[in-house]
Amino acid sequence: MATNITGVSITKPTEDPNIQVSGNFEMGGQIATAGGGGWGESGDMYFQWDQGIATWLDIGGSNGLNTEDTNPIIGLQTTNEQTITVGSGVSGIFNVRVKLIEDDLTEHLSSSVEVTVNPAPSVPVVRKVCGV
Repeated sequence: MATNITGVSITKPTEDPNIQVSGNFEMGGQIATAGGGGWGESGDMYFQWDQGIATWLDIGGSNGLNTEDTNPIIGLQTTNEQTITVGSGVSGIFNVRVKLIEDDLTEHLSSSVEVTVNPAPSVPVVRKVCGV
């Protein structure tokens, strides 16, 4: 019997990492399988974000959450955890999840985790006053 994909899970973060703008956190996903032997299929793993309006986007460029790591990870045939480093240039409350699409286009979704990105602390301005 071949190893078949049965789902995907989010492994990191397990709770809100509560970062500041320009901070980052690690996000991970893992394929769930059944059977044994050689892989019967492969999957493409997508790390995604949403702001509570059910418009899930892949983590990538400069809008919302971003990463410089490869996303999606294509052609996976492993149950090893896959991770990316995620940052944000804007504050807000985001949801993150992992999506896996099999070769036959079967789609699996992980649960989601909330991520808070707080504004960067303001830097006090110090002015020198030169006077008489």
